[in-house]
Amino acid sequence: MINIVSAKLSKELYDKCFLQQLQFLPSSFIKRITKYKNWQDAQASLFGRLLLKHSLRKYHAYDLDYGSIRLNGYGKPMVPGLNIGFNISHSSNLICCATNNQGNIGIDLEKIDDQINIKDFYCQFTNYESLKIFESNNKTIDFFNYWTQKEAVTKLIGKGLLIPLKSFEIINFKTSIEQKTIYTREVHIHEKYVCHIASEMDLNTVNLTVESIPNFKLSYF
Repeated sequence: MINIVSAKLSKELYDKCFLQQLQFLPSSFIKRITKYKNWQDAQASLFGRLLLKHSLRKYHAYDLDYGSIRLNGYGKPMVPGLNIGFNISHSSNLICCATNNQGNIGIDLEKIDDQINIKDFYCQFTNYESLKIFESNNKTIDFFNYWTQKEAVTKLIGKGLLIPLKSFEIINFKTSIEQKTIYTREVHIHEKYVCHIASEMDLNTVNLTVESIPNFKLSYF
């Protein structure tokens, strides 16, 4: 089963509870998070941990120790010995966390921006993908559909920029990368955002739950 939980970032909650919430986290994380220059990035980093703890506890009966979170050689968070895949994404004022009890998972969330110059990003897509976007009746939506799928795939692999987006092609919610077949699936979280997940499992056969958590509840984790 794959579970996705999301929450809205809030300047009011940040001003009121941010420092209070930090007390439950390791000093190394506090030092890193307080270096962010804007409140959205700082709160997103904190909420990512809170959403992960909530999802693991509620859906997988696992009580996360924040101090056990490590970064792999490419900067992807992991918990040694945990057999539950997880990934976090945020865009603008929304953050989400995906967990998977049957393997690794990647997720990417992007806020729809009608002012984006899609032509600036064609170099990130294959010829097939660029043509599908160019011929679309809604180029903006299809751009974000392809973009979030490709980002979710790279986050699943966990090697960051070492995998160029143009090096693999998404066709009918499926791609092949590093001799692996990877599937993608759209997740509806908010009408103003596009979100996709990626997994080595055929996602059409997987049970998926989506939960939105009110901000005030996160302040009591």
